[in-house]
Amino acid sequence: MDNDIDFARAAAPAQSRRRLEICIPVFRQDPSNLIADLSRQIGARDVALRIYDDGSGDPVLTQRIREALASFPGPTTLMCVAENRGRAAARNGLITASDGEWLLFLDADMRVEGRNFLNAYLEAAARQNGPCCIVGGFGVDLRMVTSATKLHAMQSHKSECLGAARRNADPGRYVFTSNIFLHRQICKEMPFNDQFRGWGGRMSNGGSISSAAFR
Repeated sequence: MDNDIDFARAAAPAQSRRRLEICIPVFRQDPSNLIADLSRQIGARDVALRIYDDGSGDPVLTQRIREALASFPGPTTLMCVAENRGRAAARNGLITASDGEWLLFLDADMRVEGRNFLNAYLEAAARQNGPCCIVGGFGVDLRMVTSATKLHAMQSHKSECLGAARRNADPGRYVFTSNIFLHRQICKEMPFNDQFRGWGGRMSNGGSISSAAFR
C-alpha cells in the first residue's frame, strides 16, 4: 500500500506523540469545508489532521484536498489508496497511521460549529479516569436540504438530532461514527469491522450536517 500513499506535511513522529489527531475518511466527497472549519478551531496548531482517500481516483479532488490542508495550522497527512475498500477499512487505515493519544473521527460532509469543538472533547476526556469513547451529536442544516434529500433530512432531524441528555439516557442507540472521539487503546483493541465495505450516503449532495461534541 505504501506506493499509494501521498504524504502532505508529515505528522509528528512517535517520540513527540500528540494528544489529539483528527481522522477523516473520504470517498468521492470534498472535505474542504470541514478542513476550513477545523483550521479555525482553538488549539488546532497542536492537533494533527489525517485524510484517507479510499480510492476516489479523482486528481481534481486530490488537489482540492491538498489546497485545503495547506491552510491547516497543525501537521497534516493525505493518504490516497488505489482500491476502494469501504469506510471501515479507511478508518482502520487511519488508526494504523495515527500516533495520537486520542482520535477524533469525522465524516467528510460534516461541518463544525463554533471554535471550541476540539477543546470540548479534550476537556471531557480529561474528566475521565482512563481510556473512553465519547460520541458526539449532529444537527441537520435545513438551509442546505434539497428535494432529493428532504425525506432523509426530516427523518434524521426528528430521530437522530437529539440533545446530549436524551442521547445519554440510551447511549447504545445513539452511536454516530460520523462524529466519535476515542482513546487509541480502544481503537487498537476494537478496530472497525472492515467486512462492511460500503460507504453509505447519509445526506450526500446537499445536506450539510453540523457536528457538535455536546448539545
